[in-house]
Amino acid sequence: MAAGSLGLAVAAMGVAYPLDLGLCGFAHGLGPGFLGRAMMGLIHFMTSIPTMIYGFVSVIFPVPLVRGAFPESTGYSWLTAALTLSLMILPTIVLLVHAQLQQVDPRVRLASAALGFSPAQTLLWVMRPLATRGLWAAAVLGFSRALGDTKAPRWQRCWRLR
Repeated sequence: MAAGSLGLAVAAMGVAYPLDLGLCGFAHGLGPGFLGRAMMGLIHFMTSIPTMIYGFVSVIFPVPLVRGAFPESTGYSWLTAALTLSLMILPTIVLLVHAQLQQVDPRVRLASAALGFSPAQTLLWVMRPLATRGLWAAAVLGFSRALGDTKAPRWQRCWRLR
């Protein structure tokens, strides 16, 4: 059980962490401002959803999708569990990375804009190195939450609809 929980947490982090970094980049100037604010509002809402609800919703949405993609499968698989778990840890990582990127001094951003950096270059070459500690902290806390929430596949079995 320990090896399965560890493997599932690693798989969920492999899906969630790059997605989270992309979402934070979108919220920090790579996308339209109103969409970034709406996305962050959705992320804040996702923090209030209990683990049991994620397990129930995963029976309704991802399980039939996996069952349709792999007809010989029941849909209750490692892939479904990893996708559900990555969705559960997404708010934790996004909010931590977002807070860390907001801590970067506005004068640094202004200086990079004065040097002619695009928003993507500023995020990649200026803000990311300054926020390295926060990125590591988000990864550790996200992995810890993933490891603690590996009970989601058990909720899928409890909510299995016949």
